[in-house]
Amino acid sequence: MTFSHRIQSYQSLYGLIRKHHKLVFGFIVMTLLSLSIEGIGVGAIISMLDGWGEGGIVKELPFLEDLRHQMNSWDLIYRLRVVAVILLVLVLLAAAAQYVKLLLAVHLQLRVETELKSKLIRQFYDLSLRYLNLQPNSHLASLFLSETTRSARMLFLIANMAAASTILALYTMIMLVISWQLTVIAAVLLVILGFASRLLISSEKLHAQGRAIVASRKRLHTVVTENISMVKLAHLYSQESQSINRIQQANDDYLTDYYDSQKDVLRSKPLFSILAVLGLATLLIASTFLLSTENDSWVASTSVFVLLVFRLLGPATELNGSHAEYSHLYPSFLSVQDFLTRENKSYLSQGNQEFRGLQTGIHFENVTFRYADNRDPALDNVTLDIPRGKKTAIVGASGCGKSTLINLLARLYDPDDGQITVDQWDLRQLQIHSWRRQIAVVTQEILLHNTSLLENLKFASPEVSDDDAIEAAKIAQMNDFVRTLPQRYNTIIGERGMQLSGGQQQRLAIARALTANPSVLILDEATSALDSETEQLIKNAIDTFARNRTAVIAAHRLSTIRDADNIVVLFKGGVVEEGTHDDLMSRKGHYWQLVNTQNIS
Repeated sequence: MTFSHRIQSYQSLYGLIRKHHKLVFGFIVMTLLSLSIEGIGVGAIISMLDGWGEGGIVKELPFLEDLRHQMNSWDLIYRLRVVAVILLVLVLLAAAAQYVKLLLAVHLQLRVETELKSKLIRQFYDLSLRYLNLQPNSHLASLFLSETTRSARMLFLIANMAAASTILALYTMIMLVISWQLTVIAAVLLVILGFASRLLISSEKLHAQGRAIVASRKRLHTVVTENISMVKLAHLYSQESQSINRIQQANDDYLTDYYDSQKDVLRSKPLFSILAVLGLATLLIASTFLLSTENDSWVASTSVFVLLVFRLLGPATELNGSHAEYSHLYPSFLSVQDFLTRENKSYLSQGNQEFRGLQTGIHFENVTFRYADNRDPALDNVTLDIPRGKKTAIVGASGCGKSTLINLLARLYDPDDGQITVDQWDLRQLQIHSWRRQIAVVTQEILLHNTSLLENLKFASPEVSDDDAIEAAKIAQMNDFVRTLPQRYNTIIGERGMQLSGGQQQRLAIARALTANPSVLILDEATSALDSETEQLIKNAIDTFARNRTAVIAAHRLSTIRDADNIVVLFKGGVVEEGTHDDLMSRKGHYWQLVNTQNIS
């Protein structure tokens, strides 16, 4: 990872911290409050311990002197009772502060996770299909479902480290009052312990393990998604065992990477604790040399100092563990930021001109398009006109560019060369939303939601009434099969419409397009899954619906477009002929050959 990339990621983290600074600050405050309450309890114990000598540490901490005098005036039994009650109250207050702190931590993580997920979704819909088609869907799902959650935890870890560092600083100031010599020794020992811990478990190693987990998790999502979607294929070729083995192997690889990384993250805490005990022993021995032993007050001072160091071990261990987990999660945050950055990604430009309806027509001028730079053009120097209020058919053999032309017309892609004009406006100058609201497209691939028939009908125009949606369904010849469904139009059709047959799915897609009431109707092999009788009924209904509207129909079955006002013939991405059916038949060219192949002349 380059230095600039790392700086950019830190800037993104800082931006999240600034945006959620109230939660971060609240978490730190509640952590300090919890520790402060415990510190009051420590003060009570200090006062008791200091009764052994003649003031000792309390002389250095004036705010405890009054408490010591008061407690020393009591007998030992009463003093113990008072301290017990104080400690009980303080424990309850500390528990309440701890609870609030944990709530703030959860709230912080959820807020950040929600924000990252929202940014991912917006970025997903902003990116061009040209870029998204190169990204496996499972990788995008992994980013949304897993990496955002892990990234959100990083912000909690940053807040935790900030709180732990503040606590360390406060304890250090108190320790300086007791003995600056022992404090210096403790600080040196802490640096040595931290350095030793880093040598045994380096941040670079944790980063590498984090990257391995991100990669193996993406692969697991890919394998699971792919094999679940292809379960029918596995059954057809008796390859169930192979599919199961692939999923199990991907899962084993992920769990192995996860276990390896967790071993190091979890090992950092007990390892640091062991090293800390060695430091405590060193401090205890050093205190016998550095503190005055002329009277037994040094015992109280040493005990208090060791107690403070012991209390300091918790925040120090938390700081060390949080840093280890932060290093482990950092690659997940990088993967999210890499997707969110707008560099090296293609976007459809948003025009400023609102489209209110077609006035004259659509014109393709020398349009060339490639799906990838290293591939041959799917469309090559295409020029054609689509007049308003006319039916224009696009025909040709499979792979000639029909669907690509439809995709460009719907502005799912922009041409590499040439331009598409709508009423003399370059299509790229129009507001994408206003253009797509005026068109309706039925594609070869039927895309349906796992909701009711009615909800799918109204997807293109949610504001349309139920009656109007059902009327569109009748035009698409849906009524016969809807009557057989258990809940009619409220029947849930399953994922990708799997509860419906191919023909029923196609009729639903056509009805959905009609519900949008478009000024430009675009059909891409929209009746290929229908029987001849139903196809003719729908064709007649669409002809009635499309009267005085602009229709663009890409078809392989030529019987459906014989009456088109203009037929454009594509061959290897270029226009080779155009005209009416009778005109093209008289030329005996490409169209004539296609017709004879289908034997419909």
